[in-house]
Amino acid sequence: MQADEVTQKLRNDLGFEIREMSPDSVIVETTGLEKFDRPNLQVAGIPKVLVPVAQRYMLEVAAYSVAVKVVGHGQTVGVPWEKGHNVVRAVESKSVLGKDGWLRRKRPTLRLIPPDPDCSPDSPPSLALATEILNHAHERARAGEHEEAAHAAAWSIDIYPGKPGIESRQPGYNMENYLAYEMLFSLTNKREYLEKALTRSMDFQIAMFGVPIQALTHLPEPEELQMLVEALRALAKDLHAKIPKVEQGEPRAPMALPIFTPNGDVLEGGICLVPPEYVQLYYEGPARKMVDDERTPLLVAESAHRGQRDPGRLALLAWMPRANWVEMQLKTLPIEGVPCLGPEFLLSALLCEVGRCGAAGCTWAETRAHFGLDSDETLEASAKLKLAAIAQQVEGWLTAFFARLGQGAV
Repeated sequence: MQADEVTQKLRNDLGFEIREMSPDSVIVETTGLEKFDRPNLQVAGIPKVLVPVAQRYMLEVAAYSVAVKVVGHGQTVGVPWEKGHNVVRAVESKSVLGKDGWLRRKRPTLRLIPPDPDCSPDSPPSLALATEILNHAHERARAGEHEEAAHAAAWSIDIYPGKPGIESRQPGYNMENYLAYEMLFSLTNKREYLEKALTRSMDFQIAMFGVPIQALTHLPEPEELQMLVEALRALAKDLHAKIPKVEQGEPRAPMALPIFTPNGDVLEGGICLVPPEYVQLYYEGPARKMVDDERTPLLVAESAHRGQRDPGRLALLAWMPRANWVEMQLKTLPIEGVPCLGPEFLLSALLCEVGRCGAAGCTWAETRAHFGLDSDETLEASAKLKLAAIAQQVEGWLTAFFARLGQGAV
């Protein structure tokens, strides 16, 4: 029986018993897993408001135990998740629940607790529950229910607050926390959420800048960065020129990925299939004119260099170009043998943002204000409105693109 079939059967056959553990917390236990020759599951010490979340998570662990591998005492188990660290440790429960109160080992029962070895057996698996809520937030966002998605992401943070400075590579710390803040930023566009995500994850810093924030202090001076930008601009244009033109009406177009990443001592670009409009956005028309402007390399270099003092603003600039490619989730074909040029990921992302300003119809003065190089609130606000309009247009391209491919919207 497949895992999804088991999950559906368990939804019908599995029951839950709930008892107070203290005035502020309850214990939740499954009933019915013994029919599948599996121990029942407990989650203890959670507030009543989290009971539906715990039940949903316990159903997933139960399905894993039935369909994939039996969960036993002392085992650390991670059920499939969309984003986050859904890991718990199972330990034998000293007592189980019965309809008339506490009973002693009426049936085999495992309590799900955090994976930390020194964790108390009475600790609730807050990390896994926070992930469960965050996955619910992603489901709501895909359904277009953005207000509900933002509420769920904020709730995930409340359950597992995290703290700045702990790296997400350490399982069980800030994984859900930074992902929740990242999602809140994507839904609200509030800079404070983006900055909190950055302070909680080195992985996220690398995803945004190509390097940890600390490494930004080692960027070359603007004059040297300017030469790197010119080289990247020429490289992207040369790669694009080698790609065959697409016939009118084709649903997708091959494109040289304009954001470059290092791989050892070479630079990787890529060829990916995108909405035909993407080619126009990054390589033709007003966007191309802005990118090709002789002033652009210095603008990008100065912006990257100033990001040492204000990484939050730098992340805002790199966010949309980076998000365009991450959300596409399309496999790229590496272009090998291109020499590594330096901080290429960040600089090529900023070049894409210059192109986006051109595609949006921003003037040069508005573009400089958007990049934080000139302090003019009126020009910055004007650029923001124009960029919001092009973002809606890109979203429409993506929706239509995936509809043509029969994949649904991202």
